[in-house]
Amino acid sequence: MSTFLTKVLHAFKEHANRTALICGKQKFTYEELLTKAKELSKTLVDSGIKPGDRVAIFGERSQADYIGILATLLCDASYVPLNSQFPIDRIEYVLRKSGSKALLIDSLCKDLLQNDHHKINDLFSSLRLAMYSDTSEIIHHNVAVNIDSYFPGGAYIMFTSGTTGQPKGVPITLSNLDAYFTSVLALYPIYPEDIVVNTCDLSFDVSVHEVFCAWLSGAALCVIPRKYALLASRYVKQHQATVWSSVPSVISLGKNSKMLPANSMESIRLGFFCGEALSKETAQFFKDAAPNATAVNIYGPTEATISFTHYAIDFSKELPPIIPIGIPYPGQLLRAVDSNNLEVNQGDLGELLQAGSQLTQGYWQSPEIDVEKFVVLNNERWYRTGDLAKWDDQFGYCYMGRADRQIKIKGYRIELQDCEAALRTATGVDLVCVIPWPKNDVGEIFGLVGFICGQESNVNSITAKMKDALPGYMVPDKLIFLEEFPFNINGKVDYKKLENSAIKIWS
Repeated sequence: MSTFLTKVLHAFKEHANRTALICGKQKFTYEELLTKAKELSKTLVDSGIKPGDRVAIFGERSQADYIGILATLLCDASYVPLNSQFPIDRIEYVLRKSGSKALLIDSLCKDLLQNDHHKINDLFSSLRLAMYSDTSEIIHHNVAVNIDSYFPGGAYIMFTSGTTGQPKGVPITLSNLDAYFTSVLALYPIYPEDIVVNTCDLSFDVSVHEVFCAWLSGAALCVIPRKYALLASRYVKQHQATVWSSVPSVISLGKNSKMLPANSMESIRLGFFCGEALSKETAQFFKDAAPNATAVNIYGPTEATISFTHYAIDFSKELPPIIPIGIPYPGQLLRAVDSNNLEVNQGDLGELLQAGSQLTQGYWQSPEIDVEKFVVLNNERWYRTGDLAKWDDQFGYCYMGRADRQIKIKGYRIELQDCEAALRTATGVDLVCVIPWPKNDVGEIFGLVGFICGQESNVNSITAKMKDALPGYMVPDKLIFLEEFPFNINGKVDYKKLENSAIKIWS
């Protein structure tokens, strides 16, 4: 058994009578949760799930999903979270690409699949087992599995936006998780008396931080349903939650909706922010709402296991407009390099490269992407983040934007080429472009604008086709038709001029 899973089970045994999960009106002790997970694990094993297999979890943050995660790990298998907000075709792609041999569905997502009943047979055709994990009702069984690849020592595979128009899988091992939580919990301890809120979808790796910060520490995990995100402060007050994690945009939404007034989260003692750039204004607004909290900005791509650096915000200092990302966790390596992969002088701008025990082994069954994103320097394997940063003696590394066309909206990583591929398919036009807009002075992005070269056509039809292919947050809020595109001196699309066009139209 892995060191990480041994630690998890030790915590479950040590804190057997403490609350492990608060989900709606239901509460489970550690003993109750483990008992249910063992029962489900046995069902999975009896149905042919072996070590190294993948189990997909399709749910809406119900208790069944958390039981499913634990049950999967008990099988020495890896879980693959599916987001219920994704189009059925994208869900099917992830299911097939991952080679998942079982699918656990909670009752909240049962109806979603039934609404797409004409695709269910295709969706299940490669599975060994599909079942409603909160009722143990098996709805499909097929031992003729087509995909035999396995992932020994795996914990989960997260699928993120890719440049090819299809999501790419990032496999993370139990060893990666052990390195991560050993560092994080040593720096920012969680205690059995804590109540940790879960604000993030299971398909977003910050949820892993939330779940196992609680379960490795004997604390309670309090799940906030997706539809109640704006009421998060009420959950915090109702349960007297003490540990918060979210993307910065959750705080921005609370500010804009006036649902997060000053002192509304006084019980919070520790707050983590990850997934997108954190502005000074957003950080201060959180501090006003949670005056007793230590606020920590954590940074890192999915490929480096949740987060890689940390900066405990010192509000007594004059902070830059974007909160620094700080320094790497102990034992992890970080450097800023130039276009020749040479380390830049301290204070100069460079692309961040990462190495160490948190780094993924490579993309799932995508060696062509590995060649592009990983580089070996001095016998050390490094991941090219595409993030630009510079070192500051006072704050550590300071995030300065992207070197490519990857962005984040509400914490979700988006390759704009992915959006453009769907826009080309929906319009039948080769020359299209998607840019992030609107955005504020510190670079926070709130939407997308799509440009199409040619005569105006049915916008509603184009949008509908894109929604069939992409998650909603990747579909442009506005489509603009241009008779001709602007190009720069090198013959490439001039994105700056397109952004100026978007500014004029939105203004």
